[in-house]
Amino acid sequence: METTLALCSTHSTVPGSATRCRLRNTVRRLRARAWILAIGMVCALASVSLIAVIAIYSQPPIHLSNEAVVNLGVQISEIPSGGAIQFAAPAGTAFEVADGGGNNRAGDSTAFGWFVHTSHGLFALAANSSHLGCSVSLNAAAAGFQDPCGGSLFALDGAVLHGPAMFPLSHLSWRQVGPSTIAVVTVAASG
Repeated sequence: METTLALCSTHSTVPGSATRCRLRNTVRRLRARAWILAIGMVCALASVSLIAVIAIYSQPPIHLSNEAVVNLGVQISEIPSGGAIQFAAPAGTAFEVADGGGNNRAGDSTAFGWFVHTSHGLFALAANSSHLGCSVSLNAAAAGFQDPCGGSLFALDGAVLHGPAMFPLSHLSWRQVGPSTIAVVTVAASG
């Protein structure tokens, strides 16, 4: 403060010079405080941003949907191409249909599914027929699924081979969680 006062002489004989000098010193102090405040705010903002980024990325991923873990009874790598394994939803749950048409709509539920290995890869299909909603069964001779209610025939990848069904079997969203287990997206089972 003494150095700032030294810049202005309080012993000047010019009228009003002392007031101008005090005003100049006050402005200088305010500018210095404004810079310190601005630097402090930038540091605080950078710290808060860094903490927010660390907090977001240190949390485990949040799954918005529920999943049921299903044991297929055989290692997935050992399912031959053209093979299919039926699986059921655990008690109190139902699998959520991911897509569909006809009698099946995205978001509908099903109690059973088929895990299939085709030349196009691995799929989890809803066991509900897209025609009348009956559970399809594996027809090994036709290398596909048979609808017992309407007589439709579906390929192992769910495509319609023979009507009256006009839409393929619906898919289930899944991920592999173990050598012989998958997690399938579920919905709350309706009572």
